[in-house]
Amino acid sequence: MVLHAEEKRRIGRAAAGLVKENMAVFIGNGSTTMEIVRHLDPVKPFKAFTNGLTHAMELADLTPLDLSVIGGDLRWKSYAMVGPLAKRALEGVYFDLVFLGVDGISLEHGLTIPSLNEAETARYIMMAGRKTVIVADHSKFGKVTHGKIANIEEVDQIITDDGGDEEYMERLAGLNVELIMA
Repeated sequence: MVLHAEEKRRIGRAAAGLVKENMAVFIGNGSTTMEIVRHLDPVKPFKAFTNGLTHAMELADLTPLDLSVIGGDLRWKSYAMVGPLAKRALEGVYFDLVFLGVDGISLEHGLTIPSLNEAETARYIMMAGRKTVIVADHSKFGKVTHGKIANIEEVDQIITDDGGDEEYMERLAGLNVELIMA
């Protein structure tokens, strides 16, 4: 939460601006996605879904919000609900917008997080979304962690800060993914 805090706040603010009235929005767990939650318009009605227990607590304070918390197996380190029960809870659910955080964005290896169970759940969530937006500060670029979520080309947008390597960002933009600098 303290690493790159200002960058995460800017990214969260930019991402929250994508949420429109009456959308069905999934917000994954993580410190950058928490900044989305903190920057949501408190009077804009929309349907929120999350598998992050800490996110659910914050989202519960938004008055016009219709909130669904996805159950599953608790991943103690991230407080995310993952695994077969989470997958089952998502069957037949569709999202207008999916926000996911990642630990690594690699041109060669795609989007990754440290947990295989969490990566599989995130992949399933992506498949249920009309539009997927990755939120990640510049420190995540060029890194690879244990569990692959998807290839970069499978997402619609990446919202990041302007602290990343310019050449890397140009190569990333060449993959037909919209980059938004916050």
